[in-house]
Formats: sequence, structure tokens, C-alpha cells
Amino acid sequence: MKKYELVAEDTIEFFGIKLFRIRAVRDFGAVKAGDLGGYVESEENLSHDGEAWVSDKARVFDKAQVLDKARVSDWAQVSGTAWVAGRTLVSGEAQVSGWEWQEVAPGVKVRRADAGAAARSRHGAERRSGGSARRSGLPGPPGGRAGAVRMSTQTDHYAEAERRKRLRERSE
Repeated sequence: MKKYELVAEDTIEFFGIKLFRIRAVRDFGAVKAGDLGGYVESEENLSHDGEAWVSDKARVFDKAQVLDKARVSDWAQVSGTAWVAGRTLVSGEAQVSGWEWQEVAPGVKVRRADAGAAARSRHGAERRSGGSARRSGLPGPPGGRAGAVRMSTQTDHYAEAERRKRLRERSE
């Protein structure tokens, strides 16, 4: 069952690529039916399974994918062959790409993988300030692309974002 739809009348042009705003069609996680999200190039960019969501002015395009409980928010950008999965939160003005080196946080870069990249978190992973992007033995994203980059994220960063969202909802 679909969890969102592409809003044909709300699009933006980004580097010559047409991106569609998304709208939730059912409740899941913290997202309610009717909530507007960020922008995607196609339904291939955001999974209909799990609680993955793109919000605010965030953009996901090319062959990039957002899966599981991952969130992309604010003005963040996920592109190329990158995939964001698990409980990862990509926010602010972060850029994650599978094509080249991208700075995803001050001093933290994700390097280009031969065939795909992944920004992934593990419960209890090392903190962003102490971790680094590195080649790993992770399988590539769906579709058989091999080789991936794993970026450990601070798990309490995700919890803090959820807490802020709840506070925002209470004040509205």
C-alpha cells in the first residue's frame, strides 16, 4: 500500500531535473495523512515500506534511495547512487552523493564508492564526531549494485530531531 503520492502541481526544477513534492496518503510513524513532504524525482527515490520520509525542502533524486526509518529533512540533498537507510537522519544543508566526495557534516566526508554509496546508521554506533565514512562489507543497495560506504551517525541526533518535532506539534 502506498504511503505517499507525488503532487504534480507542486514541482521544482533542480539542475535540469524535475522534482515533485510528496504528500502522505496514510498515517505512519510521526507523519499524518495529508502532510506535505520534501521533493523527489520519482517514487524510486523513497520507499513505500517502513517509516522513511523526506520533509521540508529536502531533495532526493537520481538513483538515490531513502529506506527503512531514515529521514531526510531541512535543505538536505541525497543524490547519485547514495542510499540512506536504518534510523539515519540527514538534515541541515547536508549532501550525500554516490558520485563523488561530499561533505555531510563539518569535517565528515562520504567518499565515492565504485558502484553505490550508503549513509547508514547502526544502533549504538560511534558518534559522528568520532566516526568516519569508510568502505565496508555492506551489500549494495537494492538492484545489485555492489560496494558501499557506511557512515555512522549519532543515534541521539535522531532522537533529538524527533523530540523537536513533538515540541513543534504541541506548540501549534
